[in-house]
Amino acid sequence: MFQHLYFQHDINNPKFPTVKQDNFYGRVENGVYIATSYSSNITANIANLVNTLEDFCIEAVIKIQANDANKDAFAGIYFGEADSQKENTNLHYISLDSKQHIFIGENRCLIPFIDLFRTEYKLGDYNKIKIYKQGQFIYYFINDTFIYHNDISDLIQGGECAGLLIYAGNT
Repeated sequence: MFQHLYFQHDINNPKFPTVKQDNFYGRVENGVYIATSYSSNITANIANLVNTLEDFCIEAVIKIQANDANKDAFAGIYFGEADSQKENTNLHYISLDSKQHIFIGENRCLIPFIDLFRTEYKLGDYNKIKIYKQGQFIYYFINDTFIYHNDISDLIQGGECAGLLIYAGNT
């Protein structure tokens, strides 16, 4: 797959989402971006210039943890339209949990449509997750290993957003 870098976000860039709110705290500590969600699922928009109707690749290296050690952790990346007031609202995502499961879905489903247990996923460590869209197909990767693809020709498409998913109670 041919790729060229369209944008890369440096966590030291002042436009990176570093805010403190009642339900979210995004900050940079020791060269690492740390995003914590307290009371609701958060989508932290990293890019507003991705034309999701064209081919693209989004990747992030993430490590997840639950704010409460007795609960599971969940986090991931997404693309699509995050504004629920727009007609093309549809987020496609890949997320990880703290039990070595990888979830793939889109927000028009009530639950993820794929739940994979993969040994390529390193528990308690940093993992690279990637979404690659080419034509009508989306390809999903964990630590540079292909794990799933789906045809999106019959789904609503559009939007210019890409970012991080931080589920309630997770960092």
